[in-house]
Amino acid sequence: GRQYRVEVRGLSEEGEGIPALYDRAFLVASRMATVVWDDAKNDADIPLNTGPAWLDGRVQVILSQEAPDDIKAVTLHPLTNALDHSDVDALSYAQSDEASLECKAYRTHATRESTEAISCILPVQELGSTSLSFELRVWDTTDVLVAKSPLTLQDASAEWCPVFGGNPLFCRARNTCVASCAACGEGLRNIDGSCEDVHCVSGQVWCTSRGGCIDKVGDV
Repeated sequence: GRQYRVEVRGLSEEGEGIPALYDRAFLVASRMATVVWDDAKNDADIPLNTGPAWLDGRVQVILSQEAPDDIKAVTLHPLTNALDHSDVDALSYAQSDEASLECKAYRTHATRESTEAISCILPVQELGSTSLSFELRVWDTTDVLVAKSPLTLQDASAEWCPVFGGNPLFCRARNTCVASCAACGEGLRNIDGSCEDVHCVSGQVWCTSRGGCIDKVGDV
């Protein structure tokens, strides 16, 4: 995240020469950007920079080091178009690819660790619901890339629905998360966090507390 300028000094065999200055500053390495979803379950074991592909959400983008200028934009790009490290100080915001997605409703604030954070809404539903790897890039008001990090978006599933957004059950029929299986479709049952069409065999009934079919006893 630090910027440098290089000056070369030297003398010829005749003892003549003037300093040569590489006038443009360059970054040795980009700052890292850690992305945290506001509505993620607090006690969930979430891999770094992982979020939901089915849900627009407010995120905190925490920079490893404060940017030299004010933040202009946070964009999301398919990882196939990720920057090579050699281009980290060369690509400008104006050259950003058309497949990018921009964060909305910015707020910038300091963290308890005295680093810089950007709060914004990441409209991932515009990408469609698909598990993909991206690169998140942070730009300043001079159109310079000041931070970047990989970001993974996960499909809705019985594994991820309880982690993000507050709707803990996976609705396979609609490929989204729901509060109850009744919202997914008639007669669907909660099987290990997924709403499934389950038919009990003759002589059995569905038991909600056990999450499965049990033998029918009398009128129970």
